[in-house]
Amino acid sequence: DTLAADLIGRRMPDGWIDGSATKSLRYKGGAILYLDELGEARPNAMVVVHPLADDVRSLEVRGNNEILEAPPNWILVASYNPRYQLQNSVKPSTAQRFITIDLPFPDAKVEKQIVGIGLDGRDVKEIKDFQREKIQRNENVPVDELIKLAGDYRRMAQSADAAGLREGPGPRLVKRTAQLIQYGLPDLLSIEVVMINPLTYDSDQKKAMIDTAHKLFR
Repeated sequence: DTLAADLIGRRMPDGWIDGSATKSLRYKGGAILYLDELGEARPNAMVVVHPLADDVRSLEVRGNNEILEAPPNWILVASYNPRYQLQNSVKPSTAQRFITIDLPFPDAKVEKQIVGIGLDGRDVKEIKDFQREKIQRNENVPVDELIKLAGDYRRMAQSADAAGLREGPGPRLVKRTAQLIQYGLPDLLSIEVVMINPLTYDSDQKKAMIDTAHKLFR
């Protein structure tokens, strides 16, 4: 039940007190602002989230007469459960400002390790150090194909069969998909996390969109 004041801050009798968003923006070296259960946030809190999640990456703090710019290494991360019936849905205008990653239940082996840690605090012996592979920058971004795919998705959203598709991808999502491909991520993975996942939670609709992408991308 997050309020805008929880993120921005409040004017108190003894001075200004930062909220979680303003406090994170003041770290010049960057920070991660994590918002849990985004679907439970009040509508006025989204007024804070939108400019921070958009290309603007700044926050107007009227109560303290300042505008805070996000440092280059500042990241906004949010989580919510779209299938939780008691939680409000995140609007498309908010969802399209994020790259969206589905987090399913862990497989049995991983879940057993998680439970083991909770039972006796043991370290998971099977977990190995992860070394990030160097990603090669891709200079051949298929922009025309991405735009065509976005058009296909928009027509799909307008059709009678789009029960689980709230709307088609806007230009922001097409641009961010192209950026991820340029950074070196595979085409289909970039499409899935940027152009598909933010727009629908319906498994059948996702499959239909992935099948459509496979017609243009191999």
